[in-house]
Amino acid sequence: MGKVIKKFILLAIAAGIVYGLLSYHIVFQGTQVTTLPKSDYTFDWTFVNVSPTEFRTPEKILSDDTLRNAGVGEVMVDFGIISEEKRTALEEKFRQQQWQ
Repeated sequence: MGKVIKKFILLAIAAGIVYGLLSYHIVFQGTQVTTLPKSDYTFDWTFVNVSPTEFRTPEKILSDDTLRNAGVGEVMVDFGIISEEKRTALEEKFRQQQWQ
């Protein structure tokens, strides 16, 4: 009986972890970590590193509709990566491109 309960508990924990990965974007920069709810249950963009590099610029990150709509721009402002004005300008730029 004890083995069955132990297996059930481990299965419930694993299911909870999978549900969390399907439901949230885990956004990080160095040691700063936060979560954003996803609009759909998917493994796409589960882990998002917003640390600026030559290939991962704030503009490239905000160009993705999924991340932009989830609010990654606000997280980048909170982490001190971009200013509020820069976030607003980039989001507006990509929203206008989306409608063209």
